[in-house]
Amino acid sequence: MIKDMPDISLWIILGLLNGGLLLAAALLTRQTLRHHEHNTQKSNLWDHLEHLWAPAVATYLQTGQEPASVWKHVNANQGLYFVDYLLKVAVHKPQSRQALQELAAPYLPPLLGRLSTHSADNEQRARAVQTLDLLGSTHDIQALVDALQDPSPQVVLLAAHALSRHDQSTYVVEILPQITRLARWNLPFLVRLLVKMGPDILEAVRQHLQHSTAPEDQVVCLQVLARL
Repeated sequence: MIKDMPDISLWIILGLLNGGLLLAAALLTRQTLRHHEHNTQKSNLWDHLEHLWAPAVATYLQTGQEPASVWKHVNANQGLYFVDYLLKVAVHKPQSRQALQELAAPYLPPLLGRLSTHSADNEQRARAVQTLDLLGSTHDIQALVDALQDPSPQVVLLAAHALSRHDQSTYVVEILPQITRLARWNLPFLVRLLVKMGPDILEAVRQHLQHSTAPEDQVVCLQVLARL
């Protein structure tokens, strides 16, 4: 049909097409620049906050000052940033875990909310479980137990790992019913996790093996029993 139109009409159509492409390119460029600007601003904020908190946290750990000496540097809207910073410190200074737990305590409730409502995405909930693992107290154990019912296998596996670290065999009965889901996600890691809980879990594993017919459960339980 286009070949039957006057030349002027063809040029108009081509001009409109080119204009549309240029507009789409401009919008994409604008979006990219905004995303880059947002990331830059966030990075600058992190640098500023770490520069502010690092000396205060270091002094707190070295001298045993009251937590309030650090909290005064944390604004009301910076709680989650502060917890993320403490998590970073905890990974590199596991010997300071108890002191860091005390610092983190007032800022953990929003993380508990993420896990209880599933309002956050999988990555955020996984991060929340990791944070409670390293910075949470015994009061937060139930949140980790509840996280075993999370729809994300990654979150469930991290929760199982956290529980296995807190009190060896106590929580194995909470973990075993999740074997089928977890084995499909990462069977070798699950076996290592259970083995590290020690021989006290043997009876619970035997009981689970007798009552479960799922192939994944059979494989995991048999491997755990063989290694313990």
